[in-house]
Amino acid sequence: AGPDGSRKFALLQTGDEAPRANYVPDNPDLEPFVPKEDTGYRVVAGGLKEGAMPYGDRKYKLQKLDAAFSGLTLLQTKNAHKAIVDGRYSVILSAARPCYVFVAVDERALATYKEHGTPSWLQEFAPTGRKLATDDPIMVNAGASYLVFVRKTSAGRIALGPPGMDVEYNAMYFAFFAEAK
Repeated sequence: AGPDGSRKFALLQTGDEAPRANYVPDNPDLEPFVPKEDTGYRVVAGGLKEGAMPYGDRKYKLQKLDAAFSGLTLLQTKNAHKAIVDGRYSVILSAARPCYVFVAVDERALATYKEHGTPSWLQEFAPTGRKLATDDPIMVNAGASYLVFVRKTSAGRIALGPPGMDVEYNAMYFAFFAEAK
């Protein structure tokens, strides 16, 4: 289940004005990347591959994907939720078996986390040293990639928390999963 969008969330305010919880870019260059219909949060079995869209509310496509990750289960998130810092925000999933949970984090978010604090739930993840990239033109122009973090979980409930990212400079995380032996 995705976050309950009917409630107000606390947002990371780094500029003069508070961002919207459902951020939609007003940059005309990004207009072609915002779909007419937002598909929201979705789990796509075998969906992690080059050309896949990591967000339900953007048309960005994965361009650079480590072969070891190809074919894993993808959790599409909403890039519009990147500024949420509220602890009530969580994406809850259930795993039938133990698995590895991978989170792809915009590398520019590390500067935001250094200044404002890393979300506590993300501190449970370890860096893999691997990177992914999309065709997001802002990230491409900045030379930015996604850093991949991982943690092993037992079967049952998996909770991913608030991203706490700067709405102007960071992309939302997305996640993917592999069965643990």
